Amino acid sequence: MRRSMTADRPQAEADVTEPTTGTRDATDHREPPFNVEVHGSTSGEPRVRVTGELDLSTAPRLRSVIFGPTLLAGSKVTLDLRAVSFMDSYALGTLVAARRYLVSRGGSLSAACTEGPVARVMRMTGMDAVINVTIEPRP
Repeated sequence: MRRSMTADRPQAEADVTEPTTGTRDATDHREPPFNVEVHGSTSGEPRVRVTGELDLSTAPRLRSVIFGPTLLAGSKVTLDLRAVSFMDSYALGTLVAARRYLVSRGGSLSAACTEGPVARVMRMTGMDAVINVTIEPRP
């Protein structure tokens, strides 16, 4: 006799309906929406601020900024990852491609992050040997 795998499970969190209006309170632990902002793009040393989770579904938006017309050739780009809460292998591949692209045009790529999950991923994967990573306080 076969049993359903879900018959004895409690209702999943995803099944709970979230309110559609109102503000977030201290008990609301949802991640902020993904966002990419470029500051100082005309200075030759732009800072690209990334917020939220950087993964397979969001990394293409970062790629469109790095590879798009916003950044000048020869730019020394700093990725501000201090507000990134999660980063997967696809995001790491995006950083490698971004570095390669910028260096081929006379620029460079560095990253700023907090001491936390992103810094651990950078160290564990050796990414901190590929790009300069600095630890900065949370914004």
